[in-house]
Amino acid sequence: GWNVSCVMLWAVPLLHTSMSIAHTRVDSVTTSHCEDTLADLCGMDRRTSQECKVCAGREQQLLQRAGCTHAEIQIWCSRPPPQRRWGTNVHWLECSLHNPCPANRTPGGGPKVGEIAQLGRAFGRVRTGIRWYLVETEPGVYDFSIYEELLVELDGASVGLHGIFVGGNALYNCSYLPLTVPQQQAFANFVVAMMAHFSHRGVVWELWNEPNAQKFSPAAYGSLLHVVGAMVRANPRTESEMLVGPTTSGVDVNYIRAVAETSALKYLDAVTLHPYRPGPPESV
Repeated sequence: GWNVSCVMLWAVPLLHTSMSIAHTRVDSVTTSHCEDTLADLCGMDRRTSQECKVCAGREQQLLQRAGCTHAEIQIWCSRPPPQRRWGTNVHWLECSLHNPCPANRTPGGGPKVGEIAQLGRAFGRVRTGIRWYLVETEPGVYDFSIYEELLVELDGASVGLHGIFVGGNALYNCSYLPLTVPQQQAFANFVVAMMAHFSHRGVVWELWNEPNAQKFSPAAYGSLLHVVGAMVRANPRTESEMLVGPTTSGVDVNYIRAVAETSALKYLDAVTLHPYRPGPPESV
């Protein structure tokens, strides 16, 4: 299934290392009962005008009860569909010996057949892990094929990728957290290779997931961000790519402030976090 709550991020644009939260104003829009009914019944079928009109024909009786005329339906279906601003979190291509793939997944833990097309009817972006060990299977040799296949399918459904760089690689004696200098350098090489290969594809790249819940100290995370960020911003193919983090578990201001004190946040385009409630349910 798709976990919507886990992808709820607060993205705060950075000005140097200062942070501020922007307030968003939602303008009021007056809609008719007919338009509201059309949105409820056929909103997800407005990828194209023809799909919308097919839906309207199928729901003709309910639309007539809502007072919709043929002209109103034609006009509404001819409008461009609204931008899908919501995203969702999945766990594709994250299988390992310690995290076996569910039986209903495709080989490698990818999406089920038809899942991306279904997801694309409601969501504009999908967030999933980018696993180091799946890409670099020999030192310095990178195989992007599984993520290339994923991007092609996402592109076909007009769904963007929010990729999380996370996890270790046995080639560098790194079981999960890259903490040593050689591990962090190798991890940074992988990140830059991945970002360069998929540059200008509209990917949002995220450095780690909830490090404050994984014994990843602010100093250690800041050290990794310095190594990764410096290489990303120095490479002409990746310097303009969007890099965000640290994506804390909860609104952990102390952790984010401690990372900021390492001067590493200058490499990020936004600070991200998961605004969970302090107790169950973990929702907003």
